[in-house]
Amino acid sequence: MTSCQRNSRWIWVGWLSGLLLVGVAFGEVELTLATYNLQNFFDAHDDPYTADEGTVPKPFPSQQALAVVIRDLGAEVIGLQEVENRGVLEAFNREHLGGLYPTVVLVEGNDRRGIDVALLSKLPVLSVTNYCHRVLPTPQPNFPNRFARDLLAVRLQATTKCELTVYVVHLKSKHGGRESDLWRRAEAQQVRAIVEAHLRREPQAYLVLLGDLNDLPSSEPLEPLLRAGSPLFDPAAALPGEQTYTYTYGERQQRIDYLLLSPALRRAYVPGSLRVVRTPAATVASDHFPVSVRVRLPGERVPPPAPPCLELPQVVAARRGKMGFITREDATYRRALTATDLETLRAHLGQRVIVKGRLVAIHRPESGRVWHLNFSPDYQQALSGVIFAPAFELFPDLGRLVGQELVLTGELSEYRGRLQIILYGPGQVQVVKE
Repeated sequence: MTSCQRNSRWIWVGWLSGLLLVGVAFGEVELTLATYNLQNFFDAHDDPYTADEGTVPKPFPSQQALAVVIRDLGAEVIGLQEVENRGVLEAFNREHLGGLYPTVVLVEGNDRRGIDVALLSKLPVLSVTNYCHRVLPTPQPNFPNRFARDLLAVRLQATTKCELTVYVVHLKSKHGGRESDLWRRAEAQQVRAIVEAHLRREPQAYLVLLGDLNDLPSSEPLEPLLRAGSPLFDPAAALPGEQTYTYTYGERQQRIDYLLLSPALRRAYVPGSLRVVRTPAATVASDHFPVSVRVRLPGERVPPPAPPCLELPQVVAARRGKMGFITREDATYRRALTATDLETLRAHLGQRVIVKGRLVAIHRPESGRVWHLNFSPDYQQALSGVIFAPAFELFPDLGRLVGQELVLTGELSEYRGRLQIILYGPGQVQVVKE
């Protein structure tokens, strides 16, 4: 090898090393963004100010399926549609997702039935803007001049170096014929005007518009957002329809749910990452399929926001409480259900139960996000206690409980066919004295 070749080799090595150092120095964070219409996510309580009486509460199996789908999405941010109120969404996040999303955003909108747009976020929220009072263009007399539901803008701290603004929208449905089409187009025009004003102020803003637009890409009402010089990029536009449909009307497969990216976010988009989730659980959870994309943003990950301080009293008690002891003569022990009696347990889904069983193993998956307390050598043959990462520090001596009989108290839920009790703190666990 000549000296020139050796020098050339070291120049290449130095150049590549420099690139690696730059990548390490500046760093990038990959985030998943998603949109999901939850289809009539109503609770069982009558709201005297909306016409919610005609909509049945979201069935428990559908809520369980929603939890499976949302966990599988793995999104840092999810924009939601058709949520009745913030309380029902917070309860779902707490009881079915184990507090997976520290922040729940929902502001009441205009829908007379009471369905709202919302956001679940693992990223810190900097500000929330609600556009339900914005006046729309009015193409004809007596035309509705507000959003049918709302446009919600949430500014997030995406990384240590940049922010992300998420616009969540649910445009007017097709019910109502030509008048609905005109209303939906007026909404689309107003959304575009708001987005363009944002981009004039911040041309390099990382901005995503996501939600249920209730119409096809080729439709006239969506022209302001998808064509006619729109500044927004549609990552699904170039893909075949069979890959991108999100809704089935009769036998027709339609794309009516969208994620649209600003120019800066388009450059951050991970090519080919658009995903429509059409799993068996998704067909049970909602009449819409969720859509997600991945983006790479400069900076490092930011610490997750603190969980909300307003929680159910039993959750607070579980976290503050201490692990207790119980005897087999105790009335609580005698009325406890058995962890391996799955048939009896399944009849109590969604209820607060007391369950007893001998802890045979603690399973800690490589993800590091959850621990499973198993009460049978075959984990599928018994209920499990589930502890999510935020509560790990509350169970410092968990390993010493293996081999001992325990009594767990909590709400009985199901995940991927497995019965479970989510443990928020040691106050839900009692050790049986031999």
